[in-house]
Amino acid sequence: MSRWAWIAGVAGLWLVAGLGNEARASLVDEWLSIRELVERSDGIFIGEVQDGRSQWDGRSGEICTLVTLEVQSELKGRADSDGTIHLRVPGGRVGSVMERVVGAARFAPGEHVLVFAARDHEGFYRVTGMAQGKYTIRQDSYSGIQFAVSDGSGLRRLVADGDGSYRAEEASSREVLLTVLIQAIEEHTRPALVMR
Repeated sequence: MSRWAWIAGVAGLWLVAGLGNEARASLVDEWLSIRELVERSDGIFIGEVQDGRSQWDGRSGEICTLVTLEVQSELKGRADSDGTIHLRVPGGRVGSVMERVVGAARFAPGEHVLVFAARDHEGFYRVTGMAQGKYTIRQDSYSGIQFAVSDGSGLRRLVADGDGSYRAEEASSREVLLTVLIQAIEEHTRPALVMR
């Protein structure tokens, strides 16, 4: 086999494997309401992203990024004793290898976020519902009002059409006043009042 044929074969396998992973990762069963996000999450936190370190996941053989979030507010659950939580996010870059999971939440150092997260079997938090569980907090420079923005770009769900076929429905971005989002979360995290 010639060197060029070998390179083309490896590149083709890499492309097919990459496309297959992206297609699987971008599909979700449903769009989650705030109530569902709250119910499926062990923790809901507001904080600032400190850093992200990518590494190989020895169990799955894929790249994941460990994101450190300095917690400023706990809406559900508790931060670690040092005031942080660690999120395991699929994808990242290790050396010259980069793996991007379409529809997964992405974080940037210094970003102010509200995160819905569920613990995995190793004790790490994972973002609930992929990108659905991450809101970037932005402040209007004129009014000072804070908004929470959820970016679901690349996230899709299959929707049944009337004729028995399916189509992919793209997620839309959500933007809401931060105070309204916090009130909606608190409605579902407060213990129910029982009258006797």
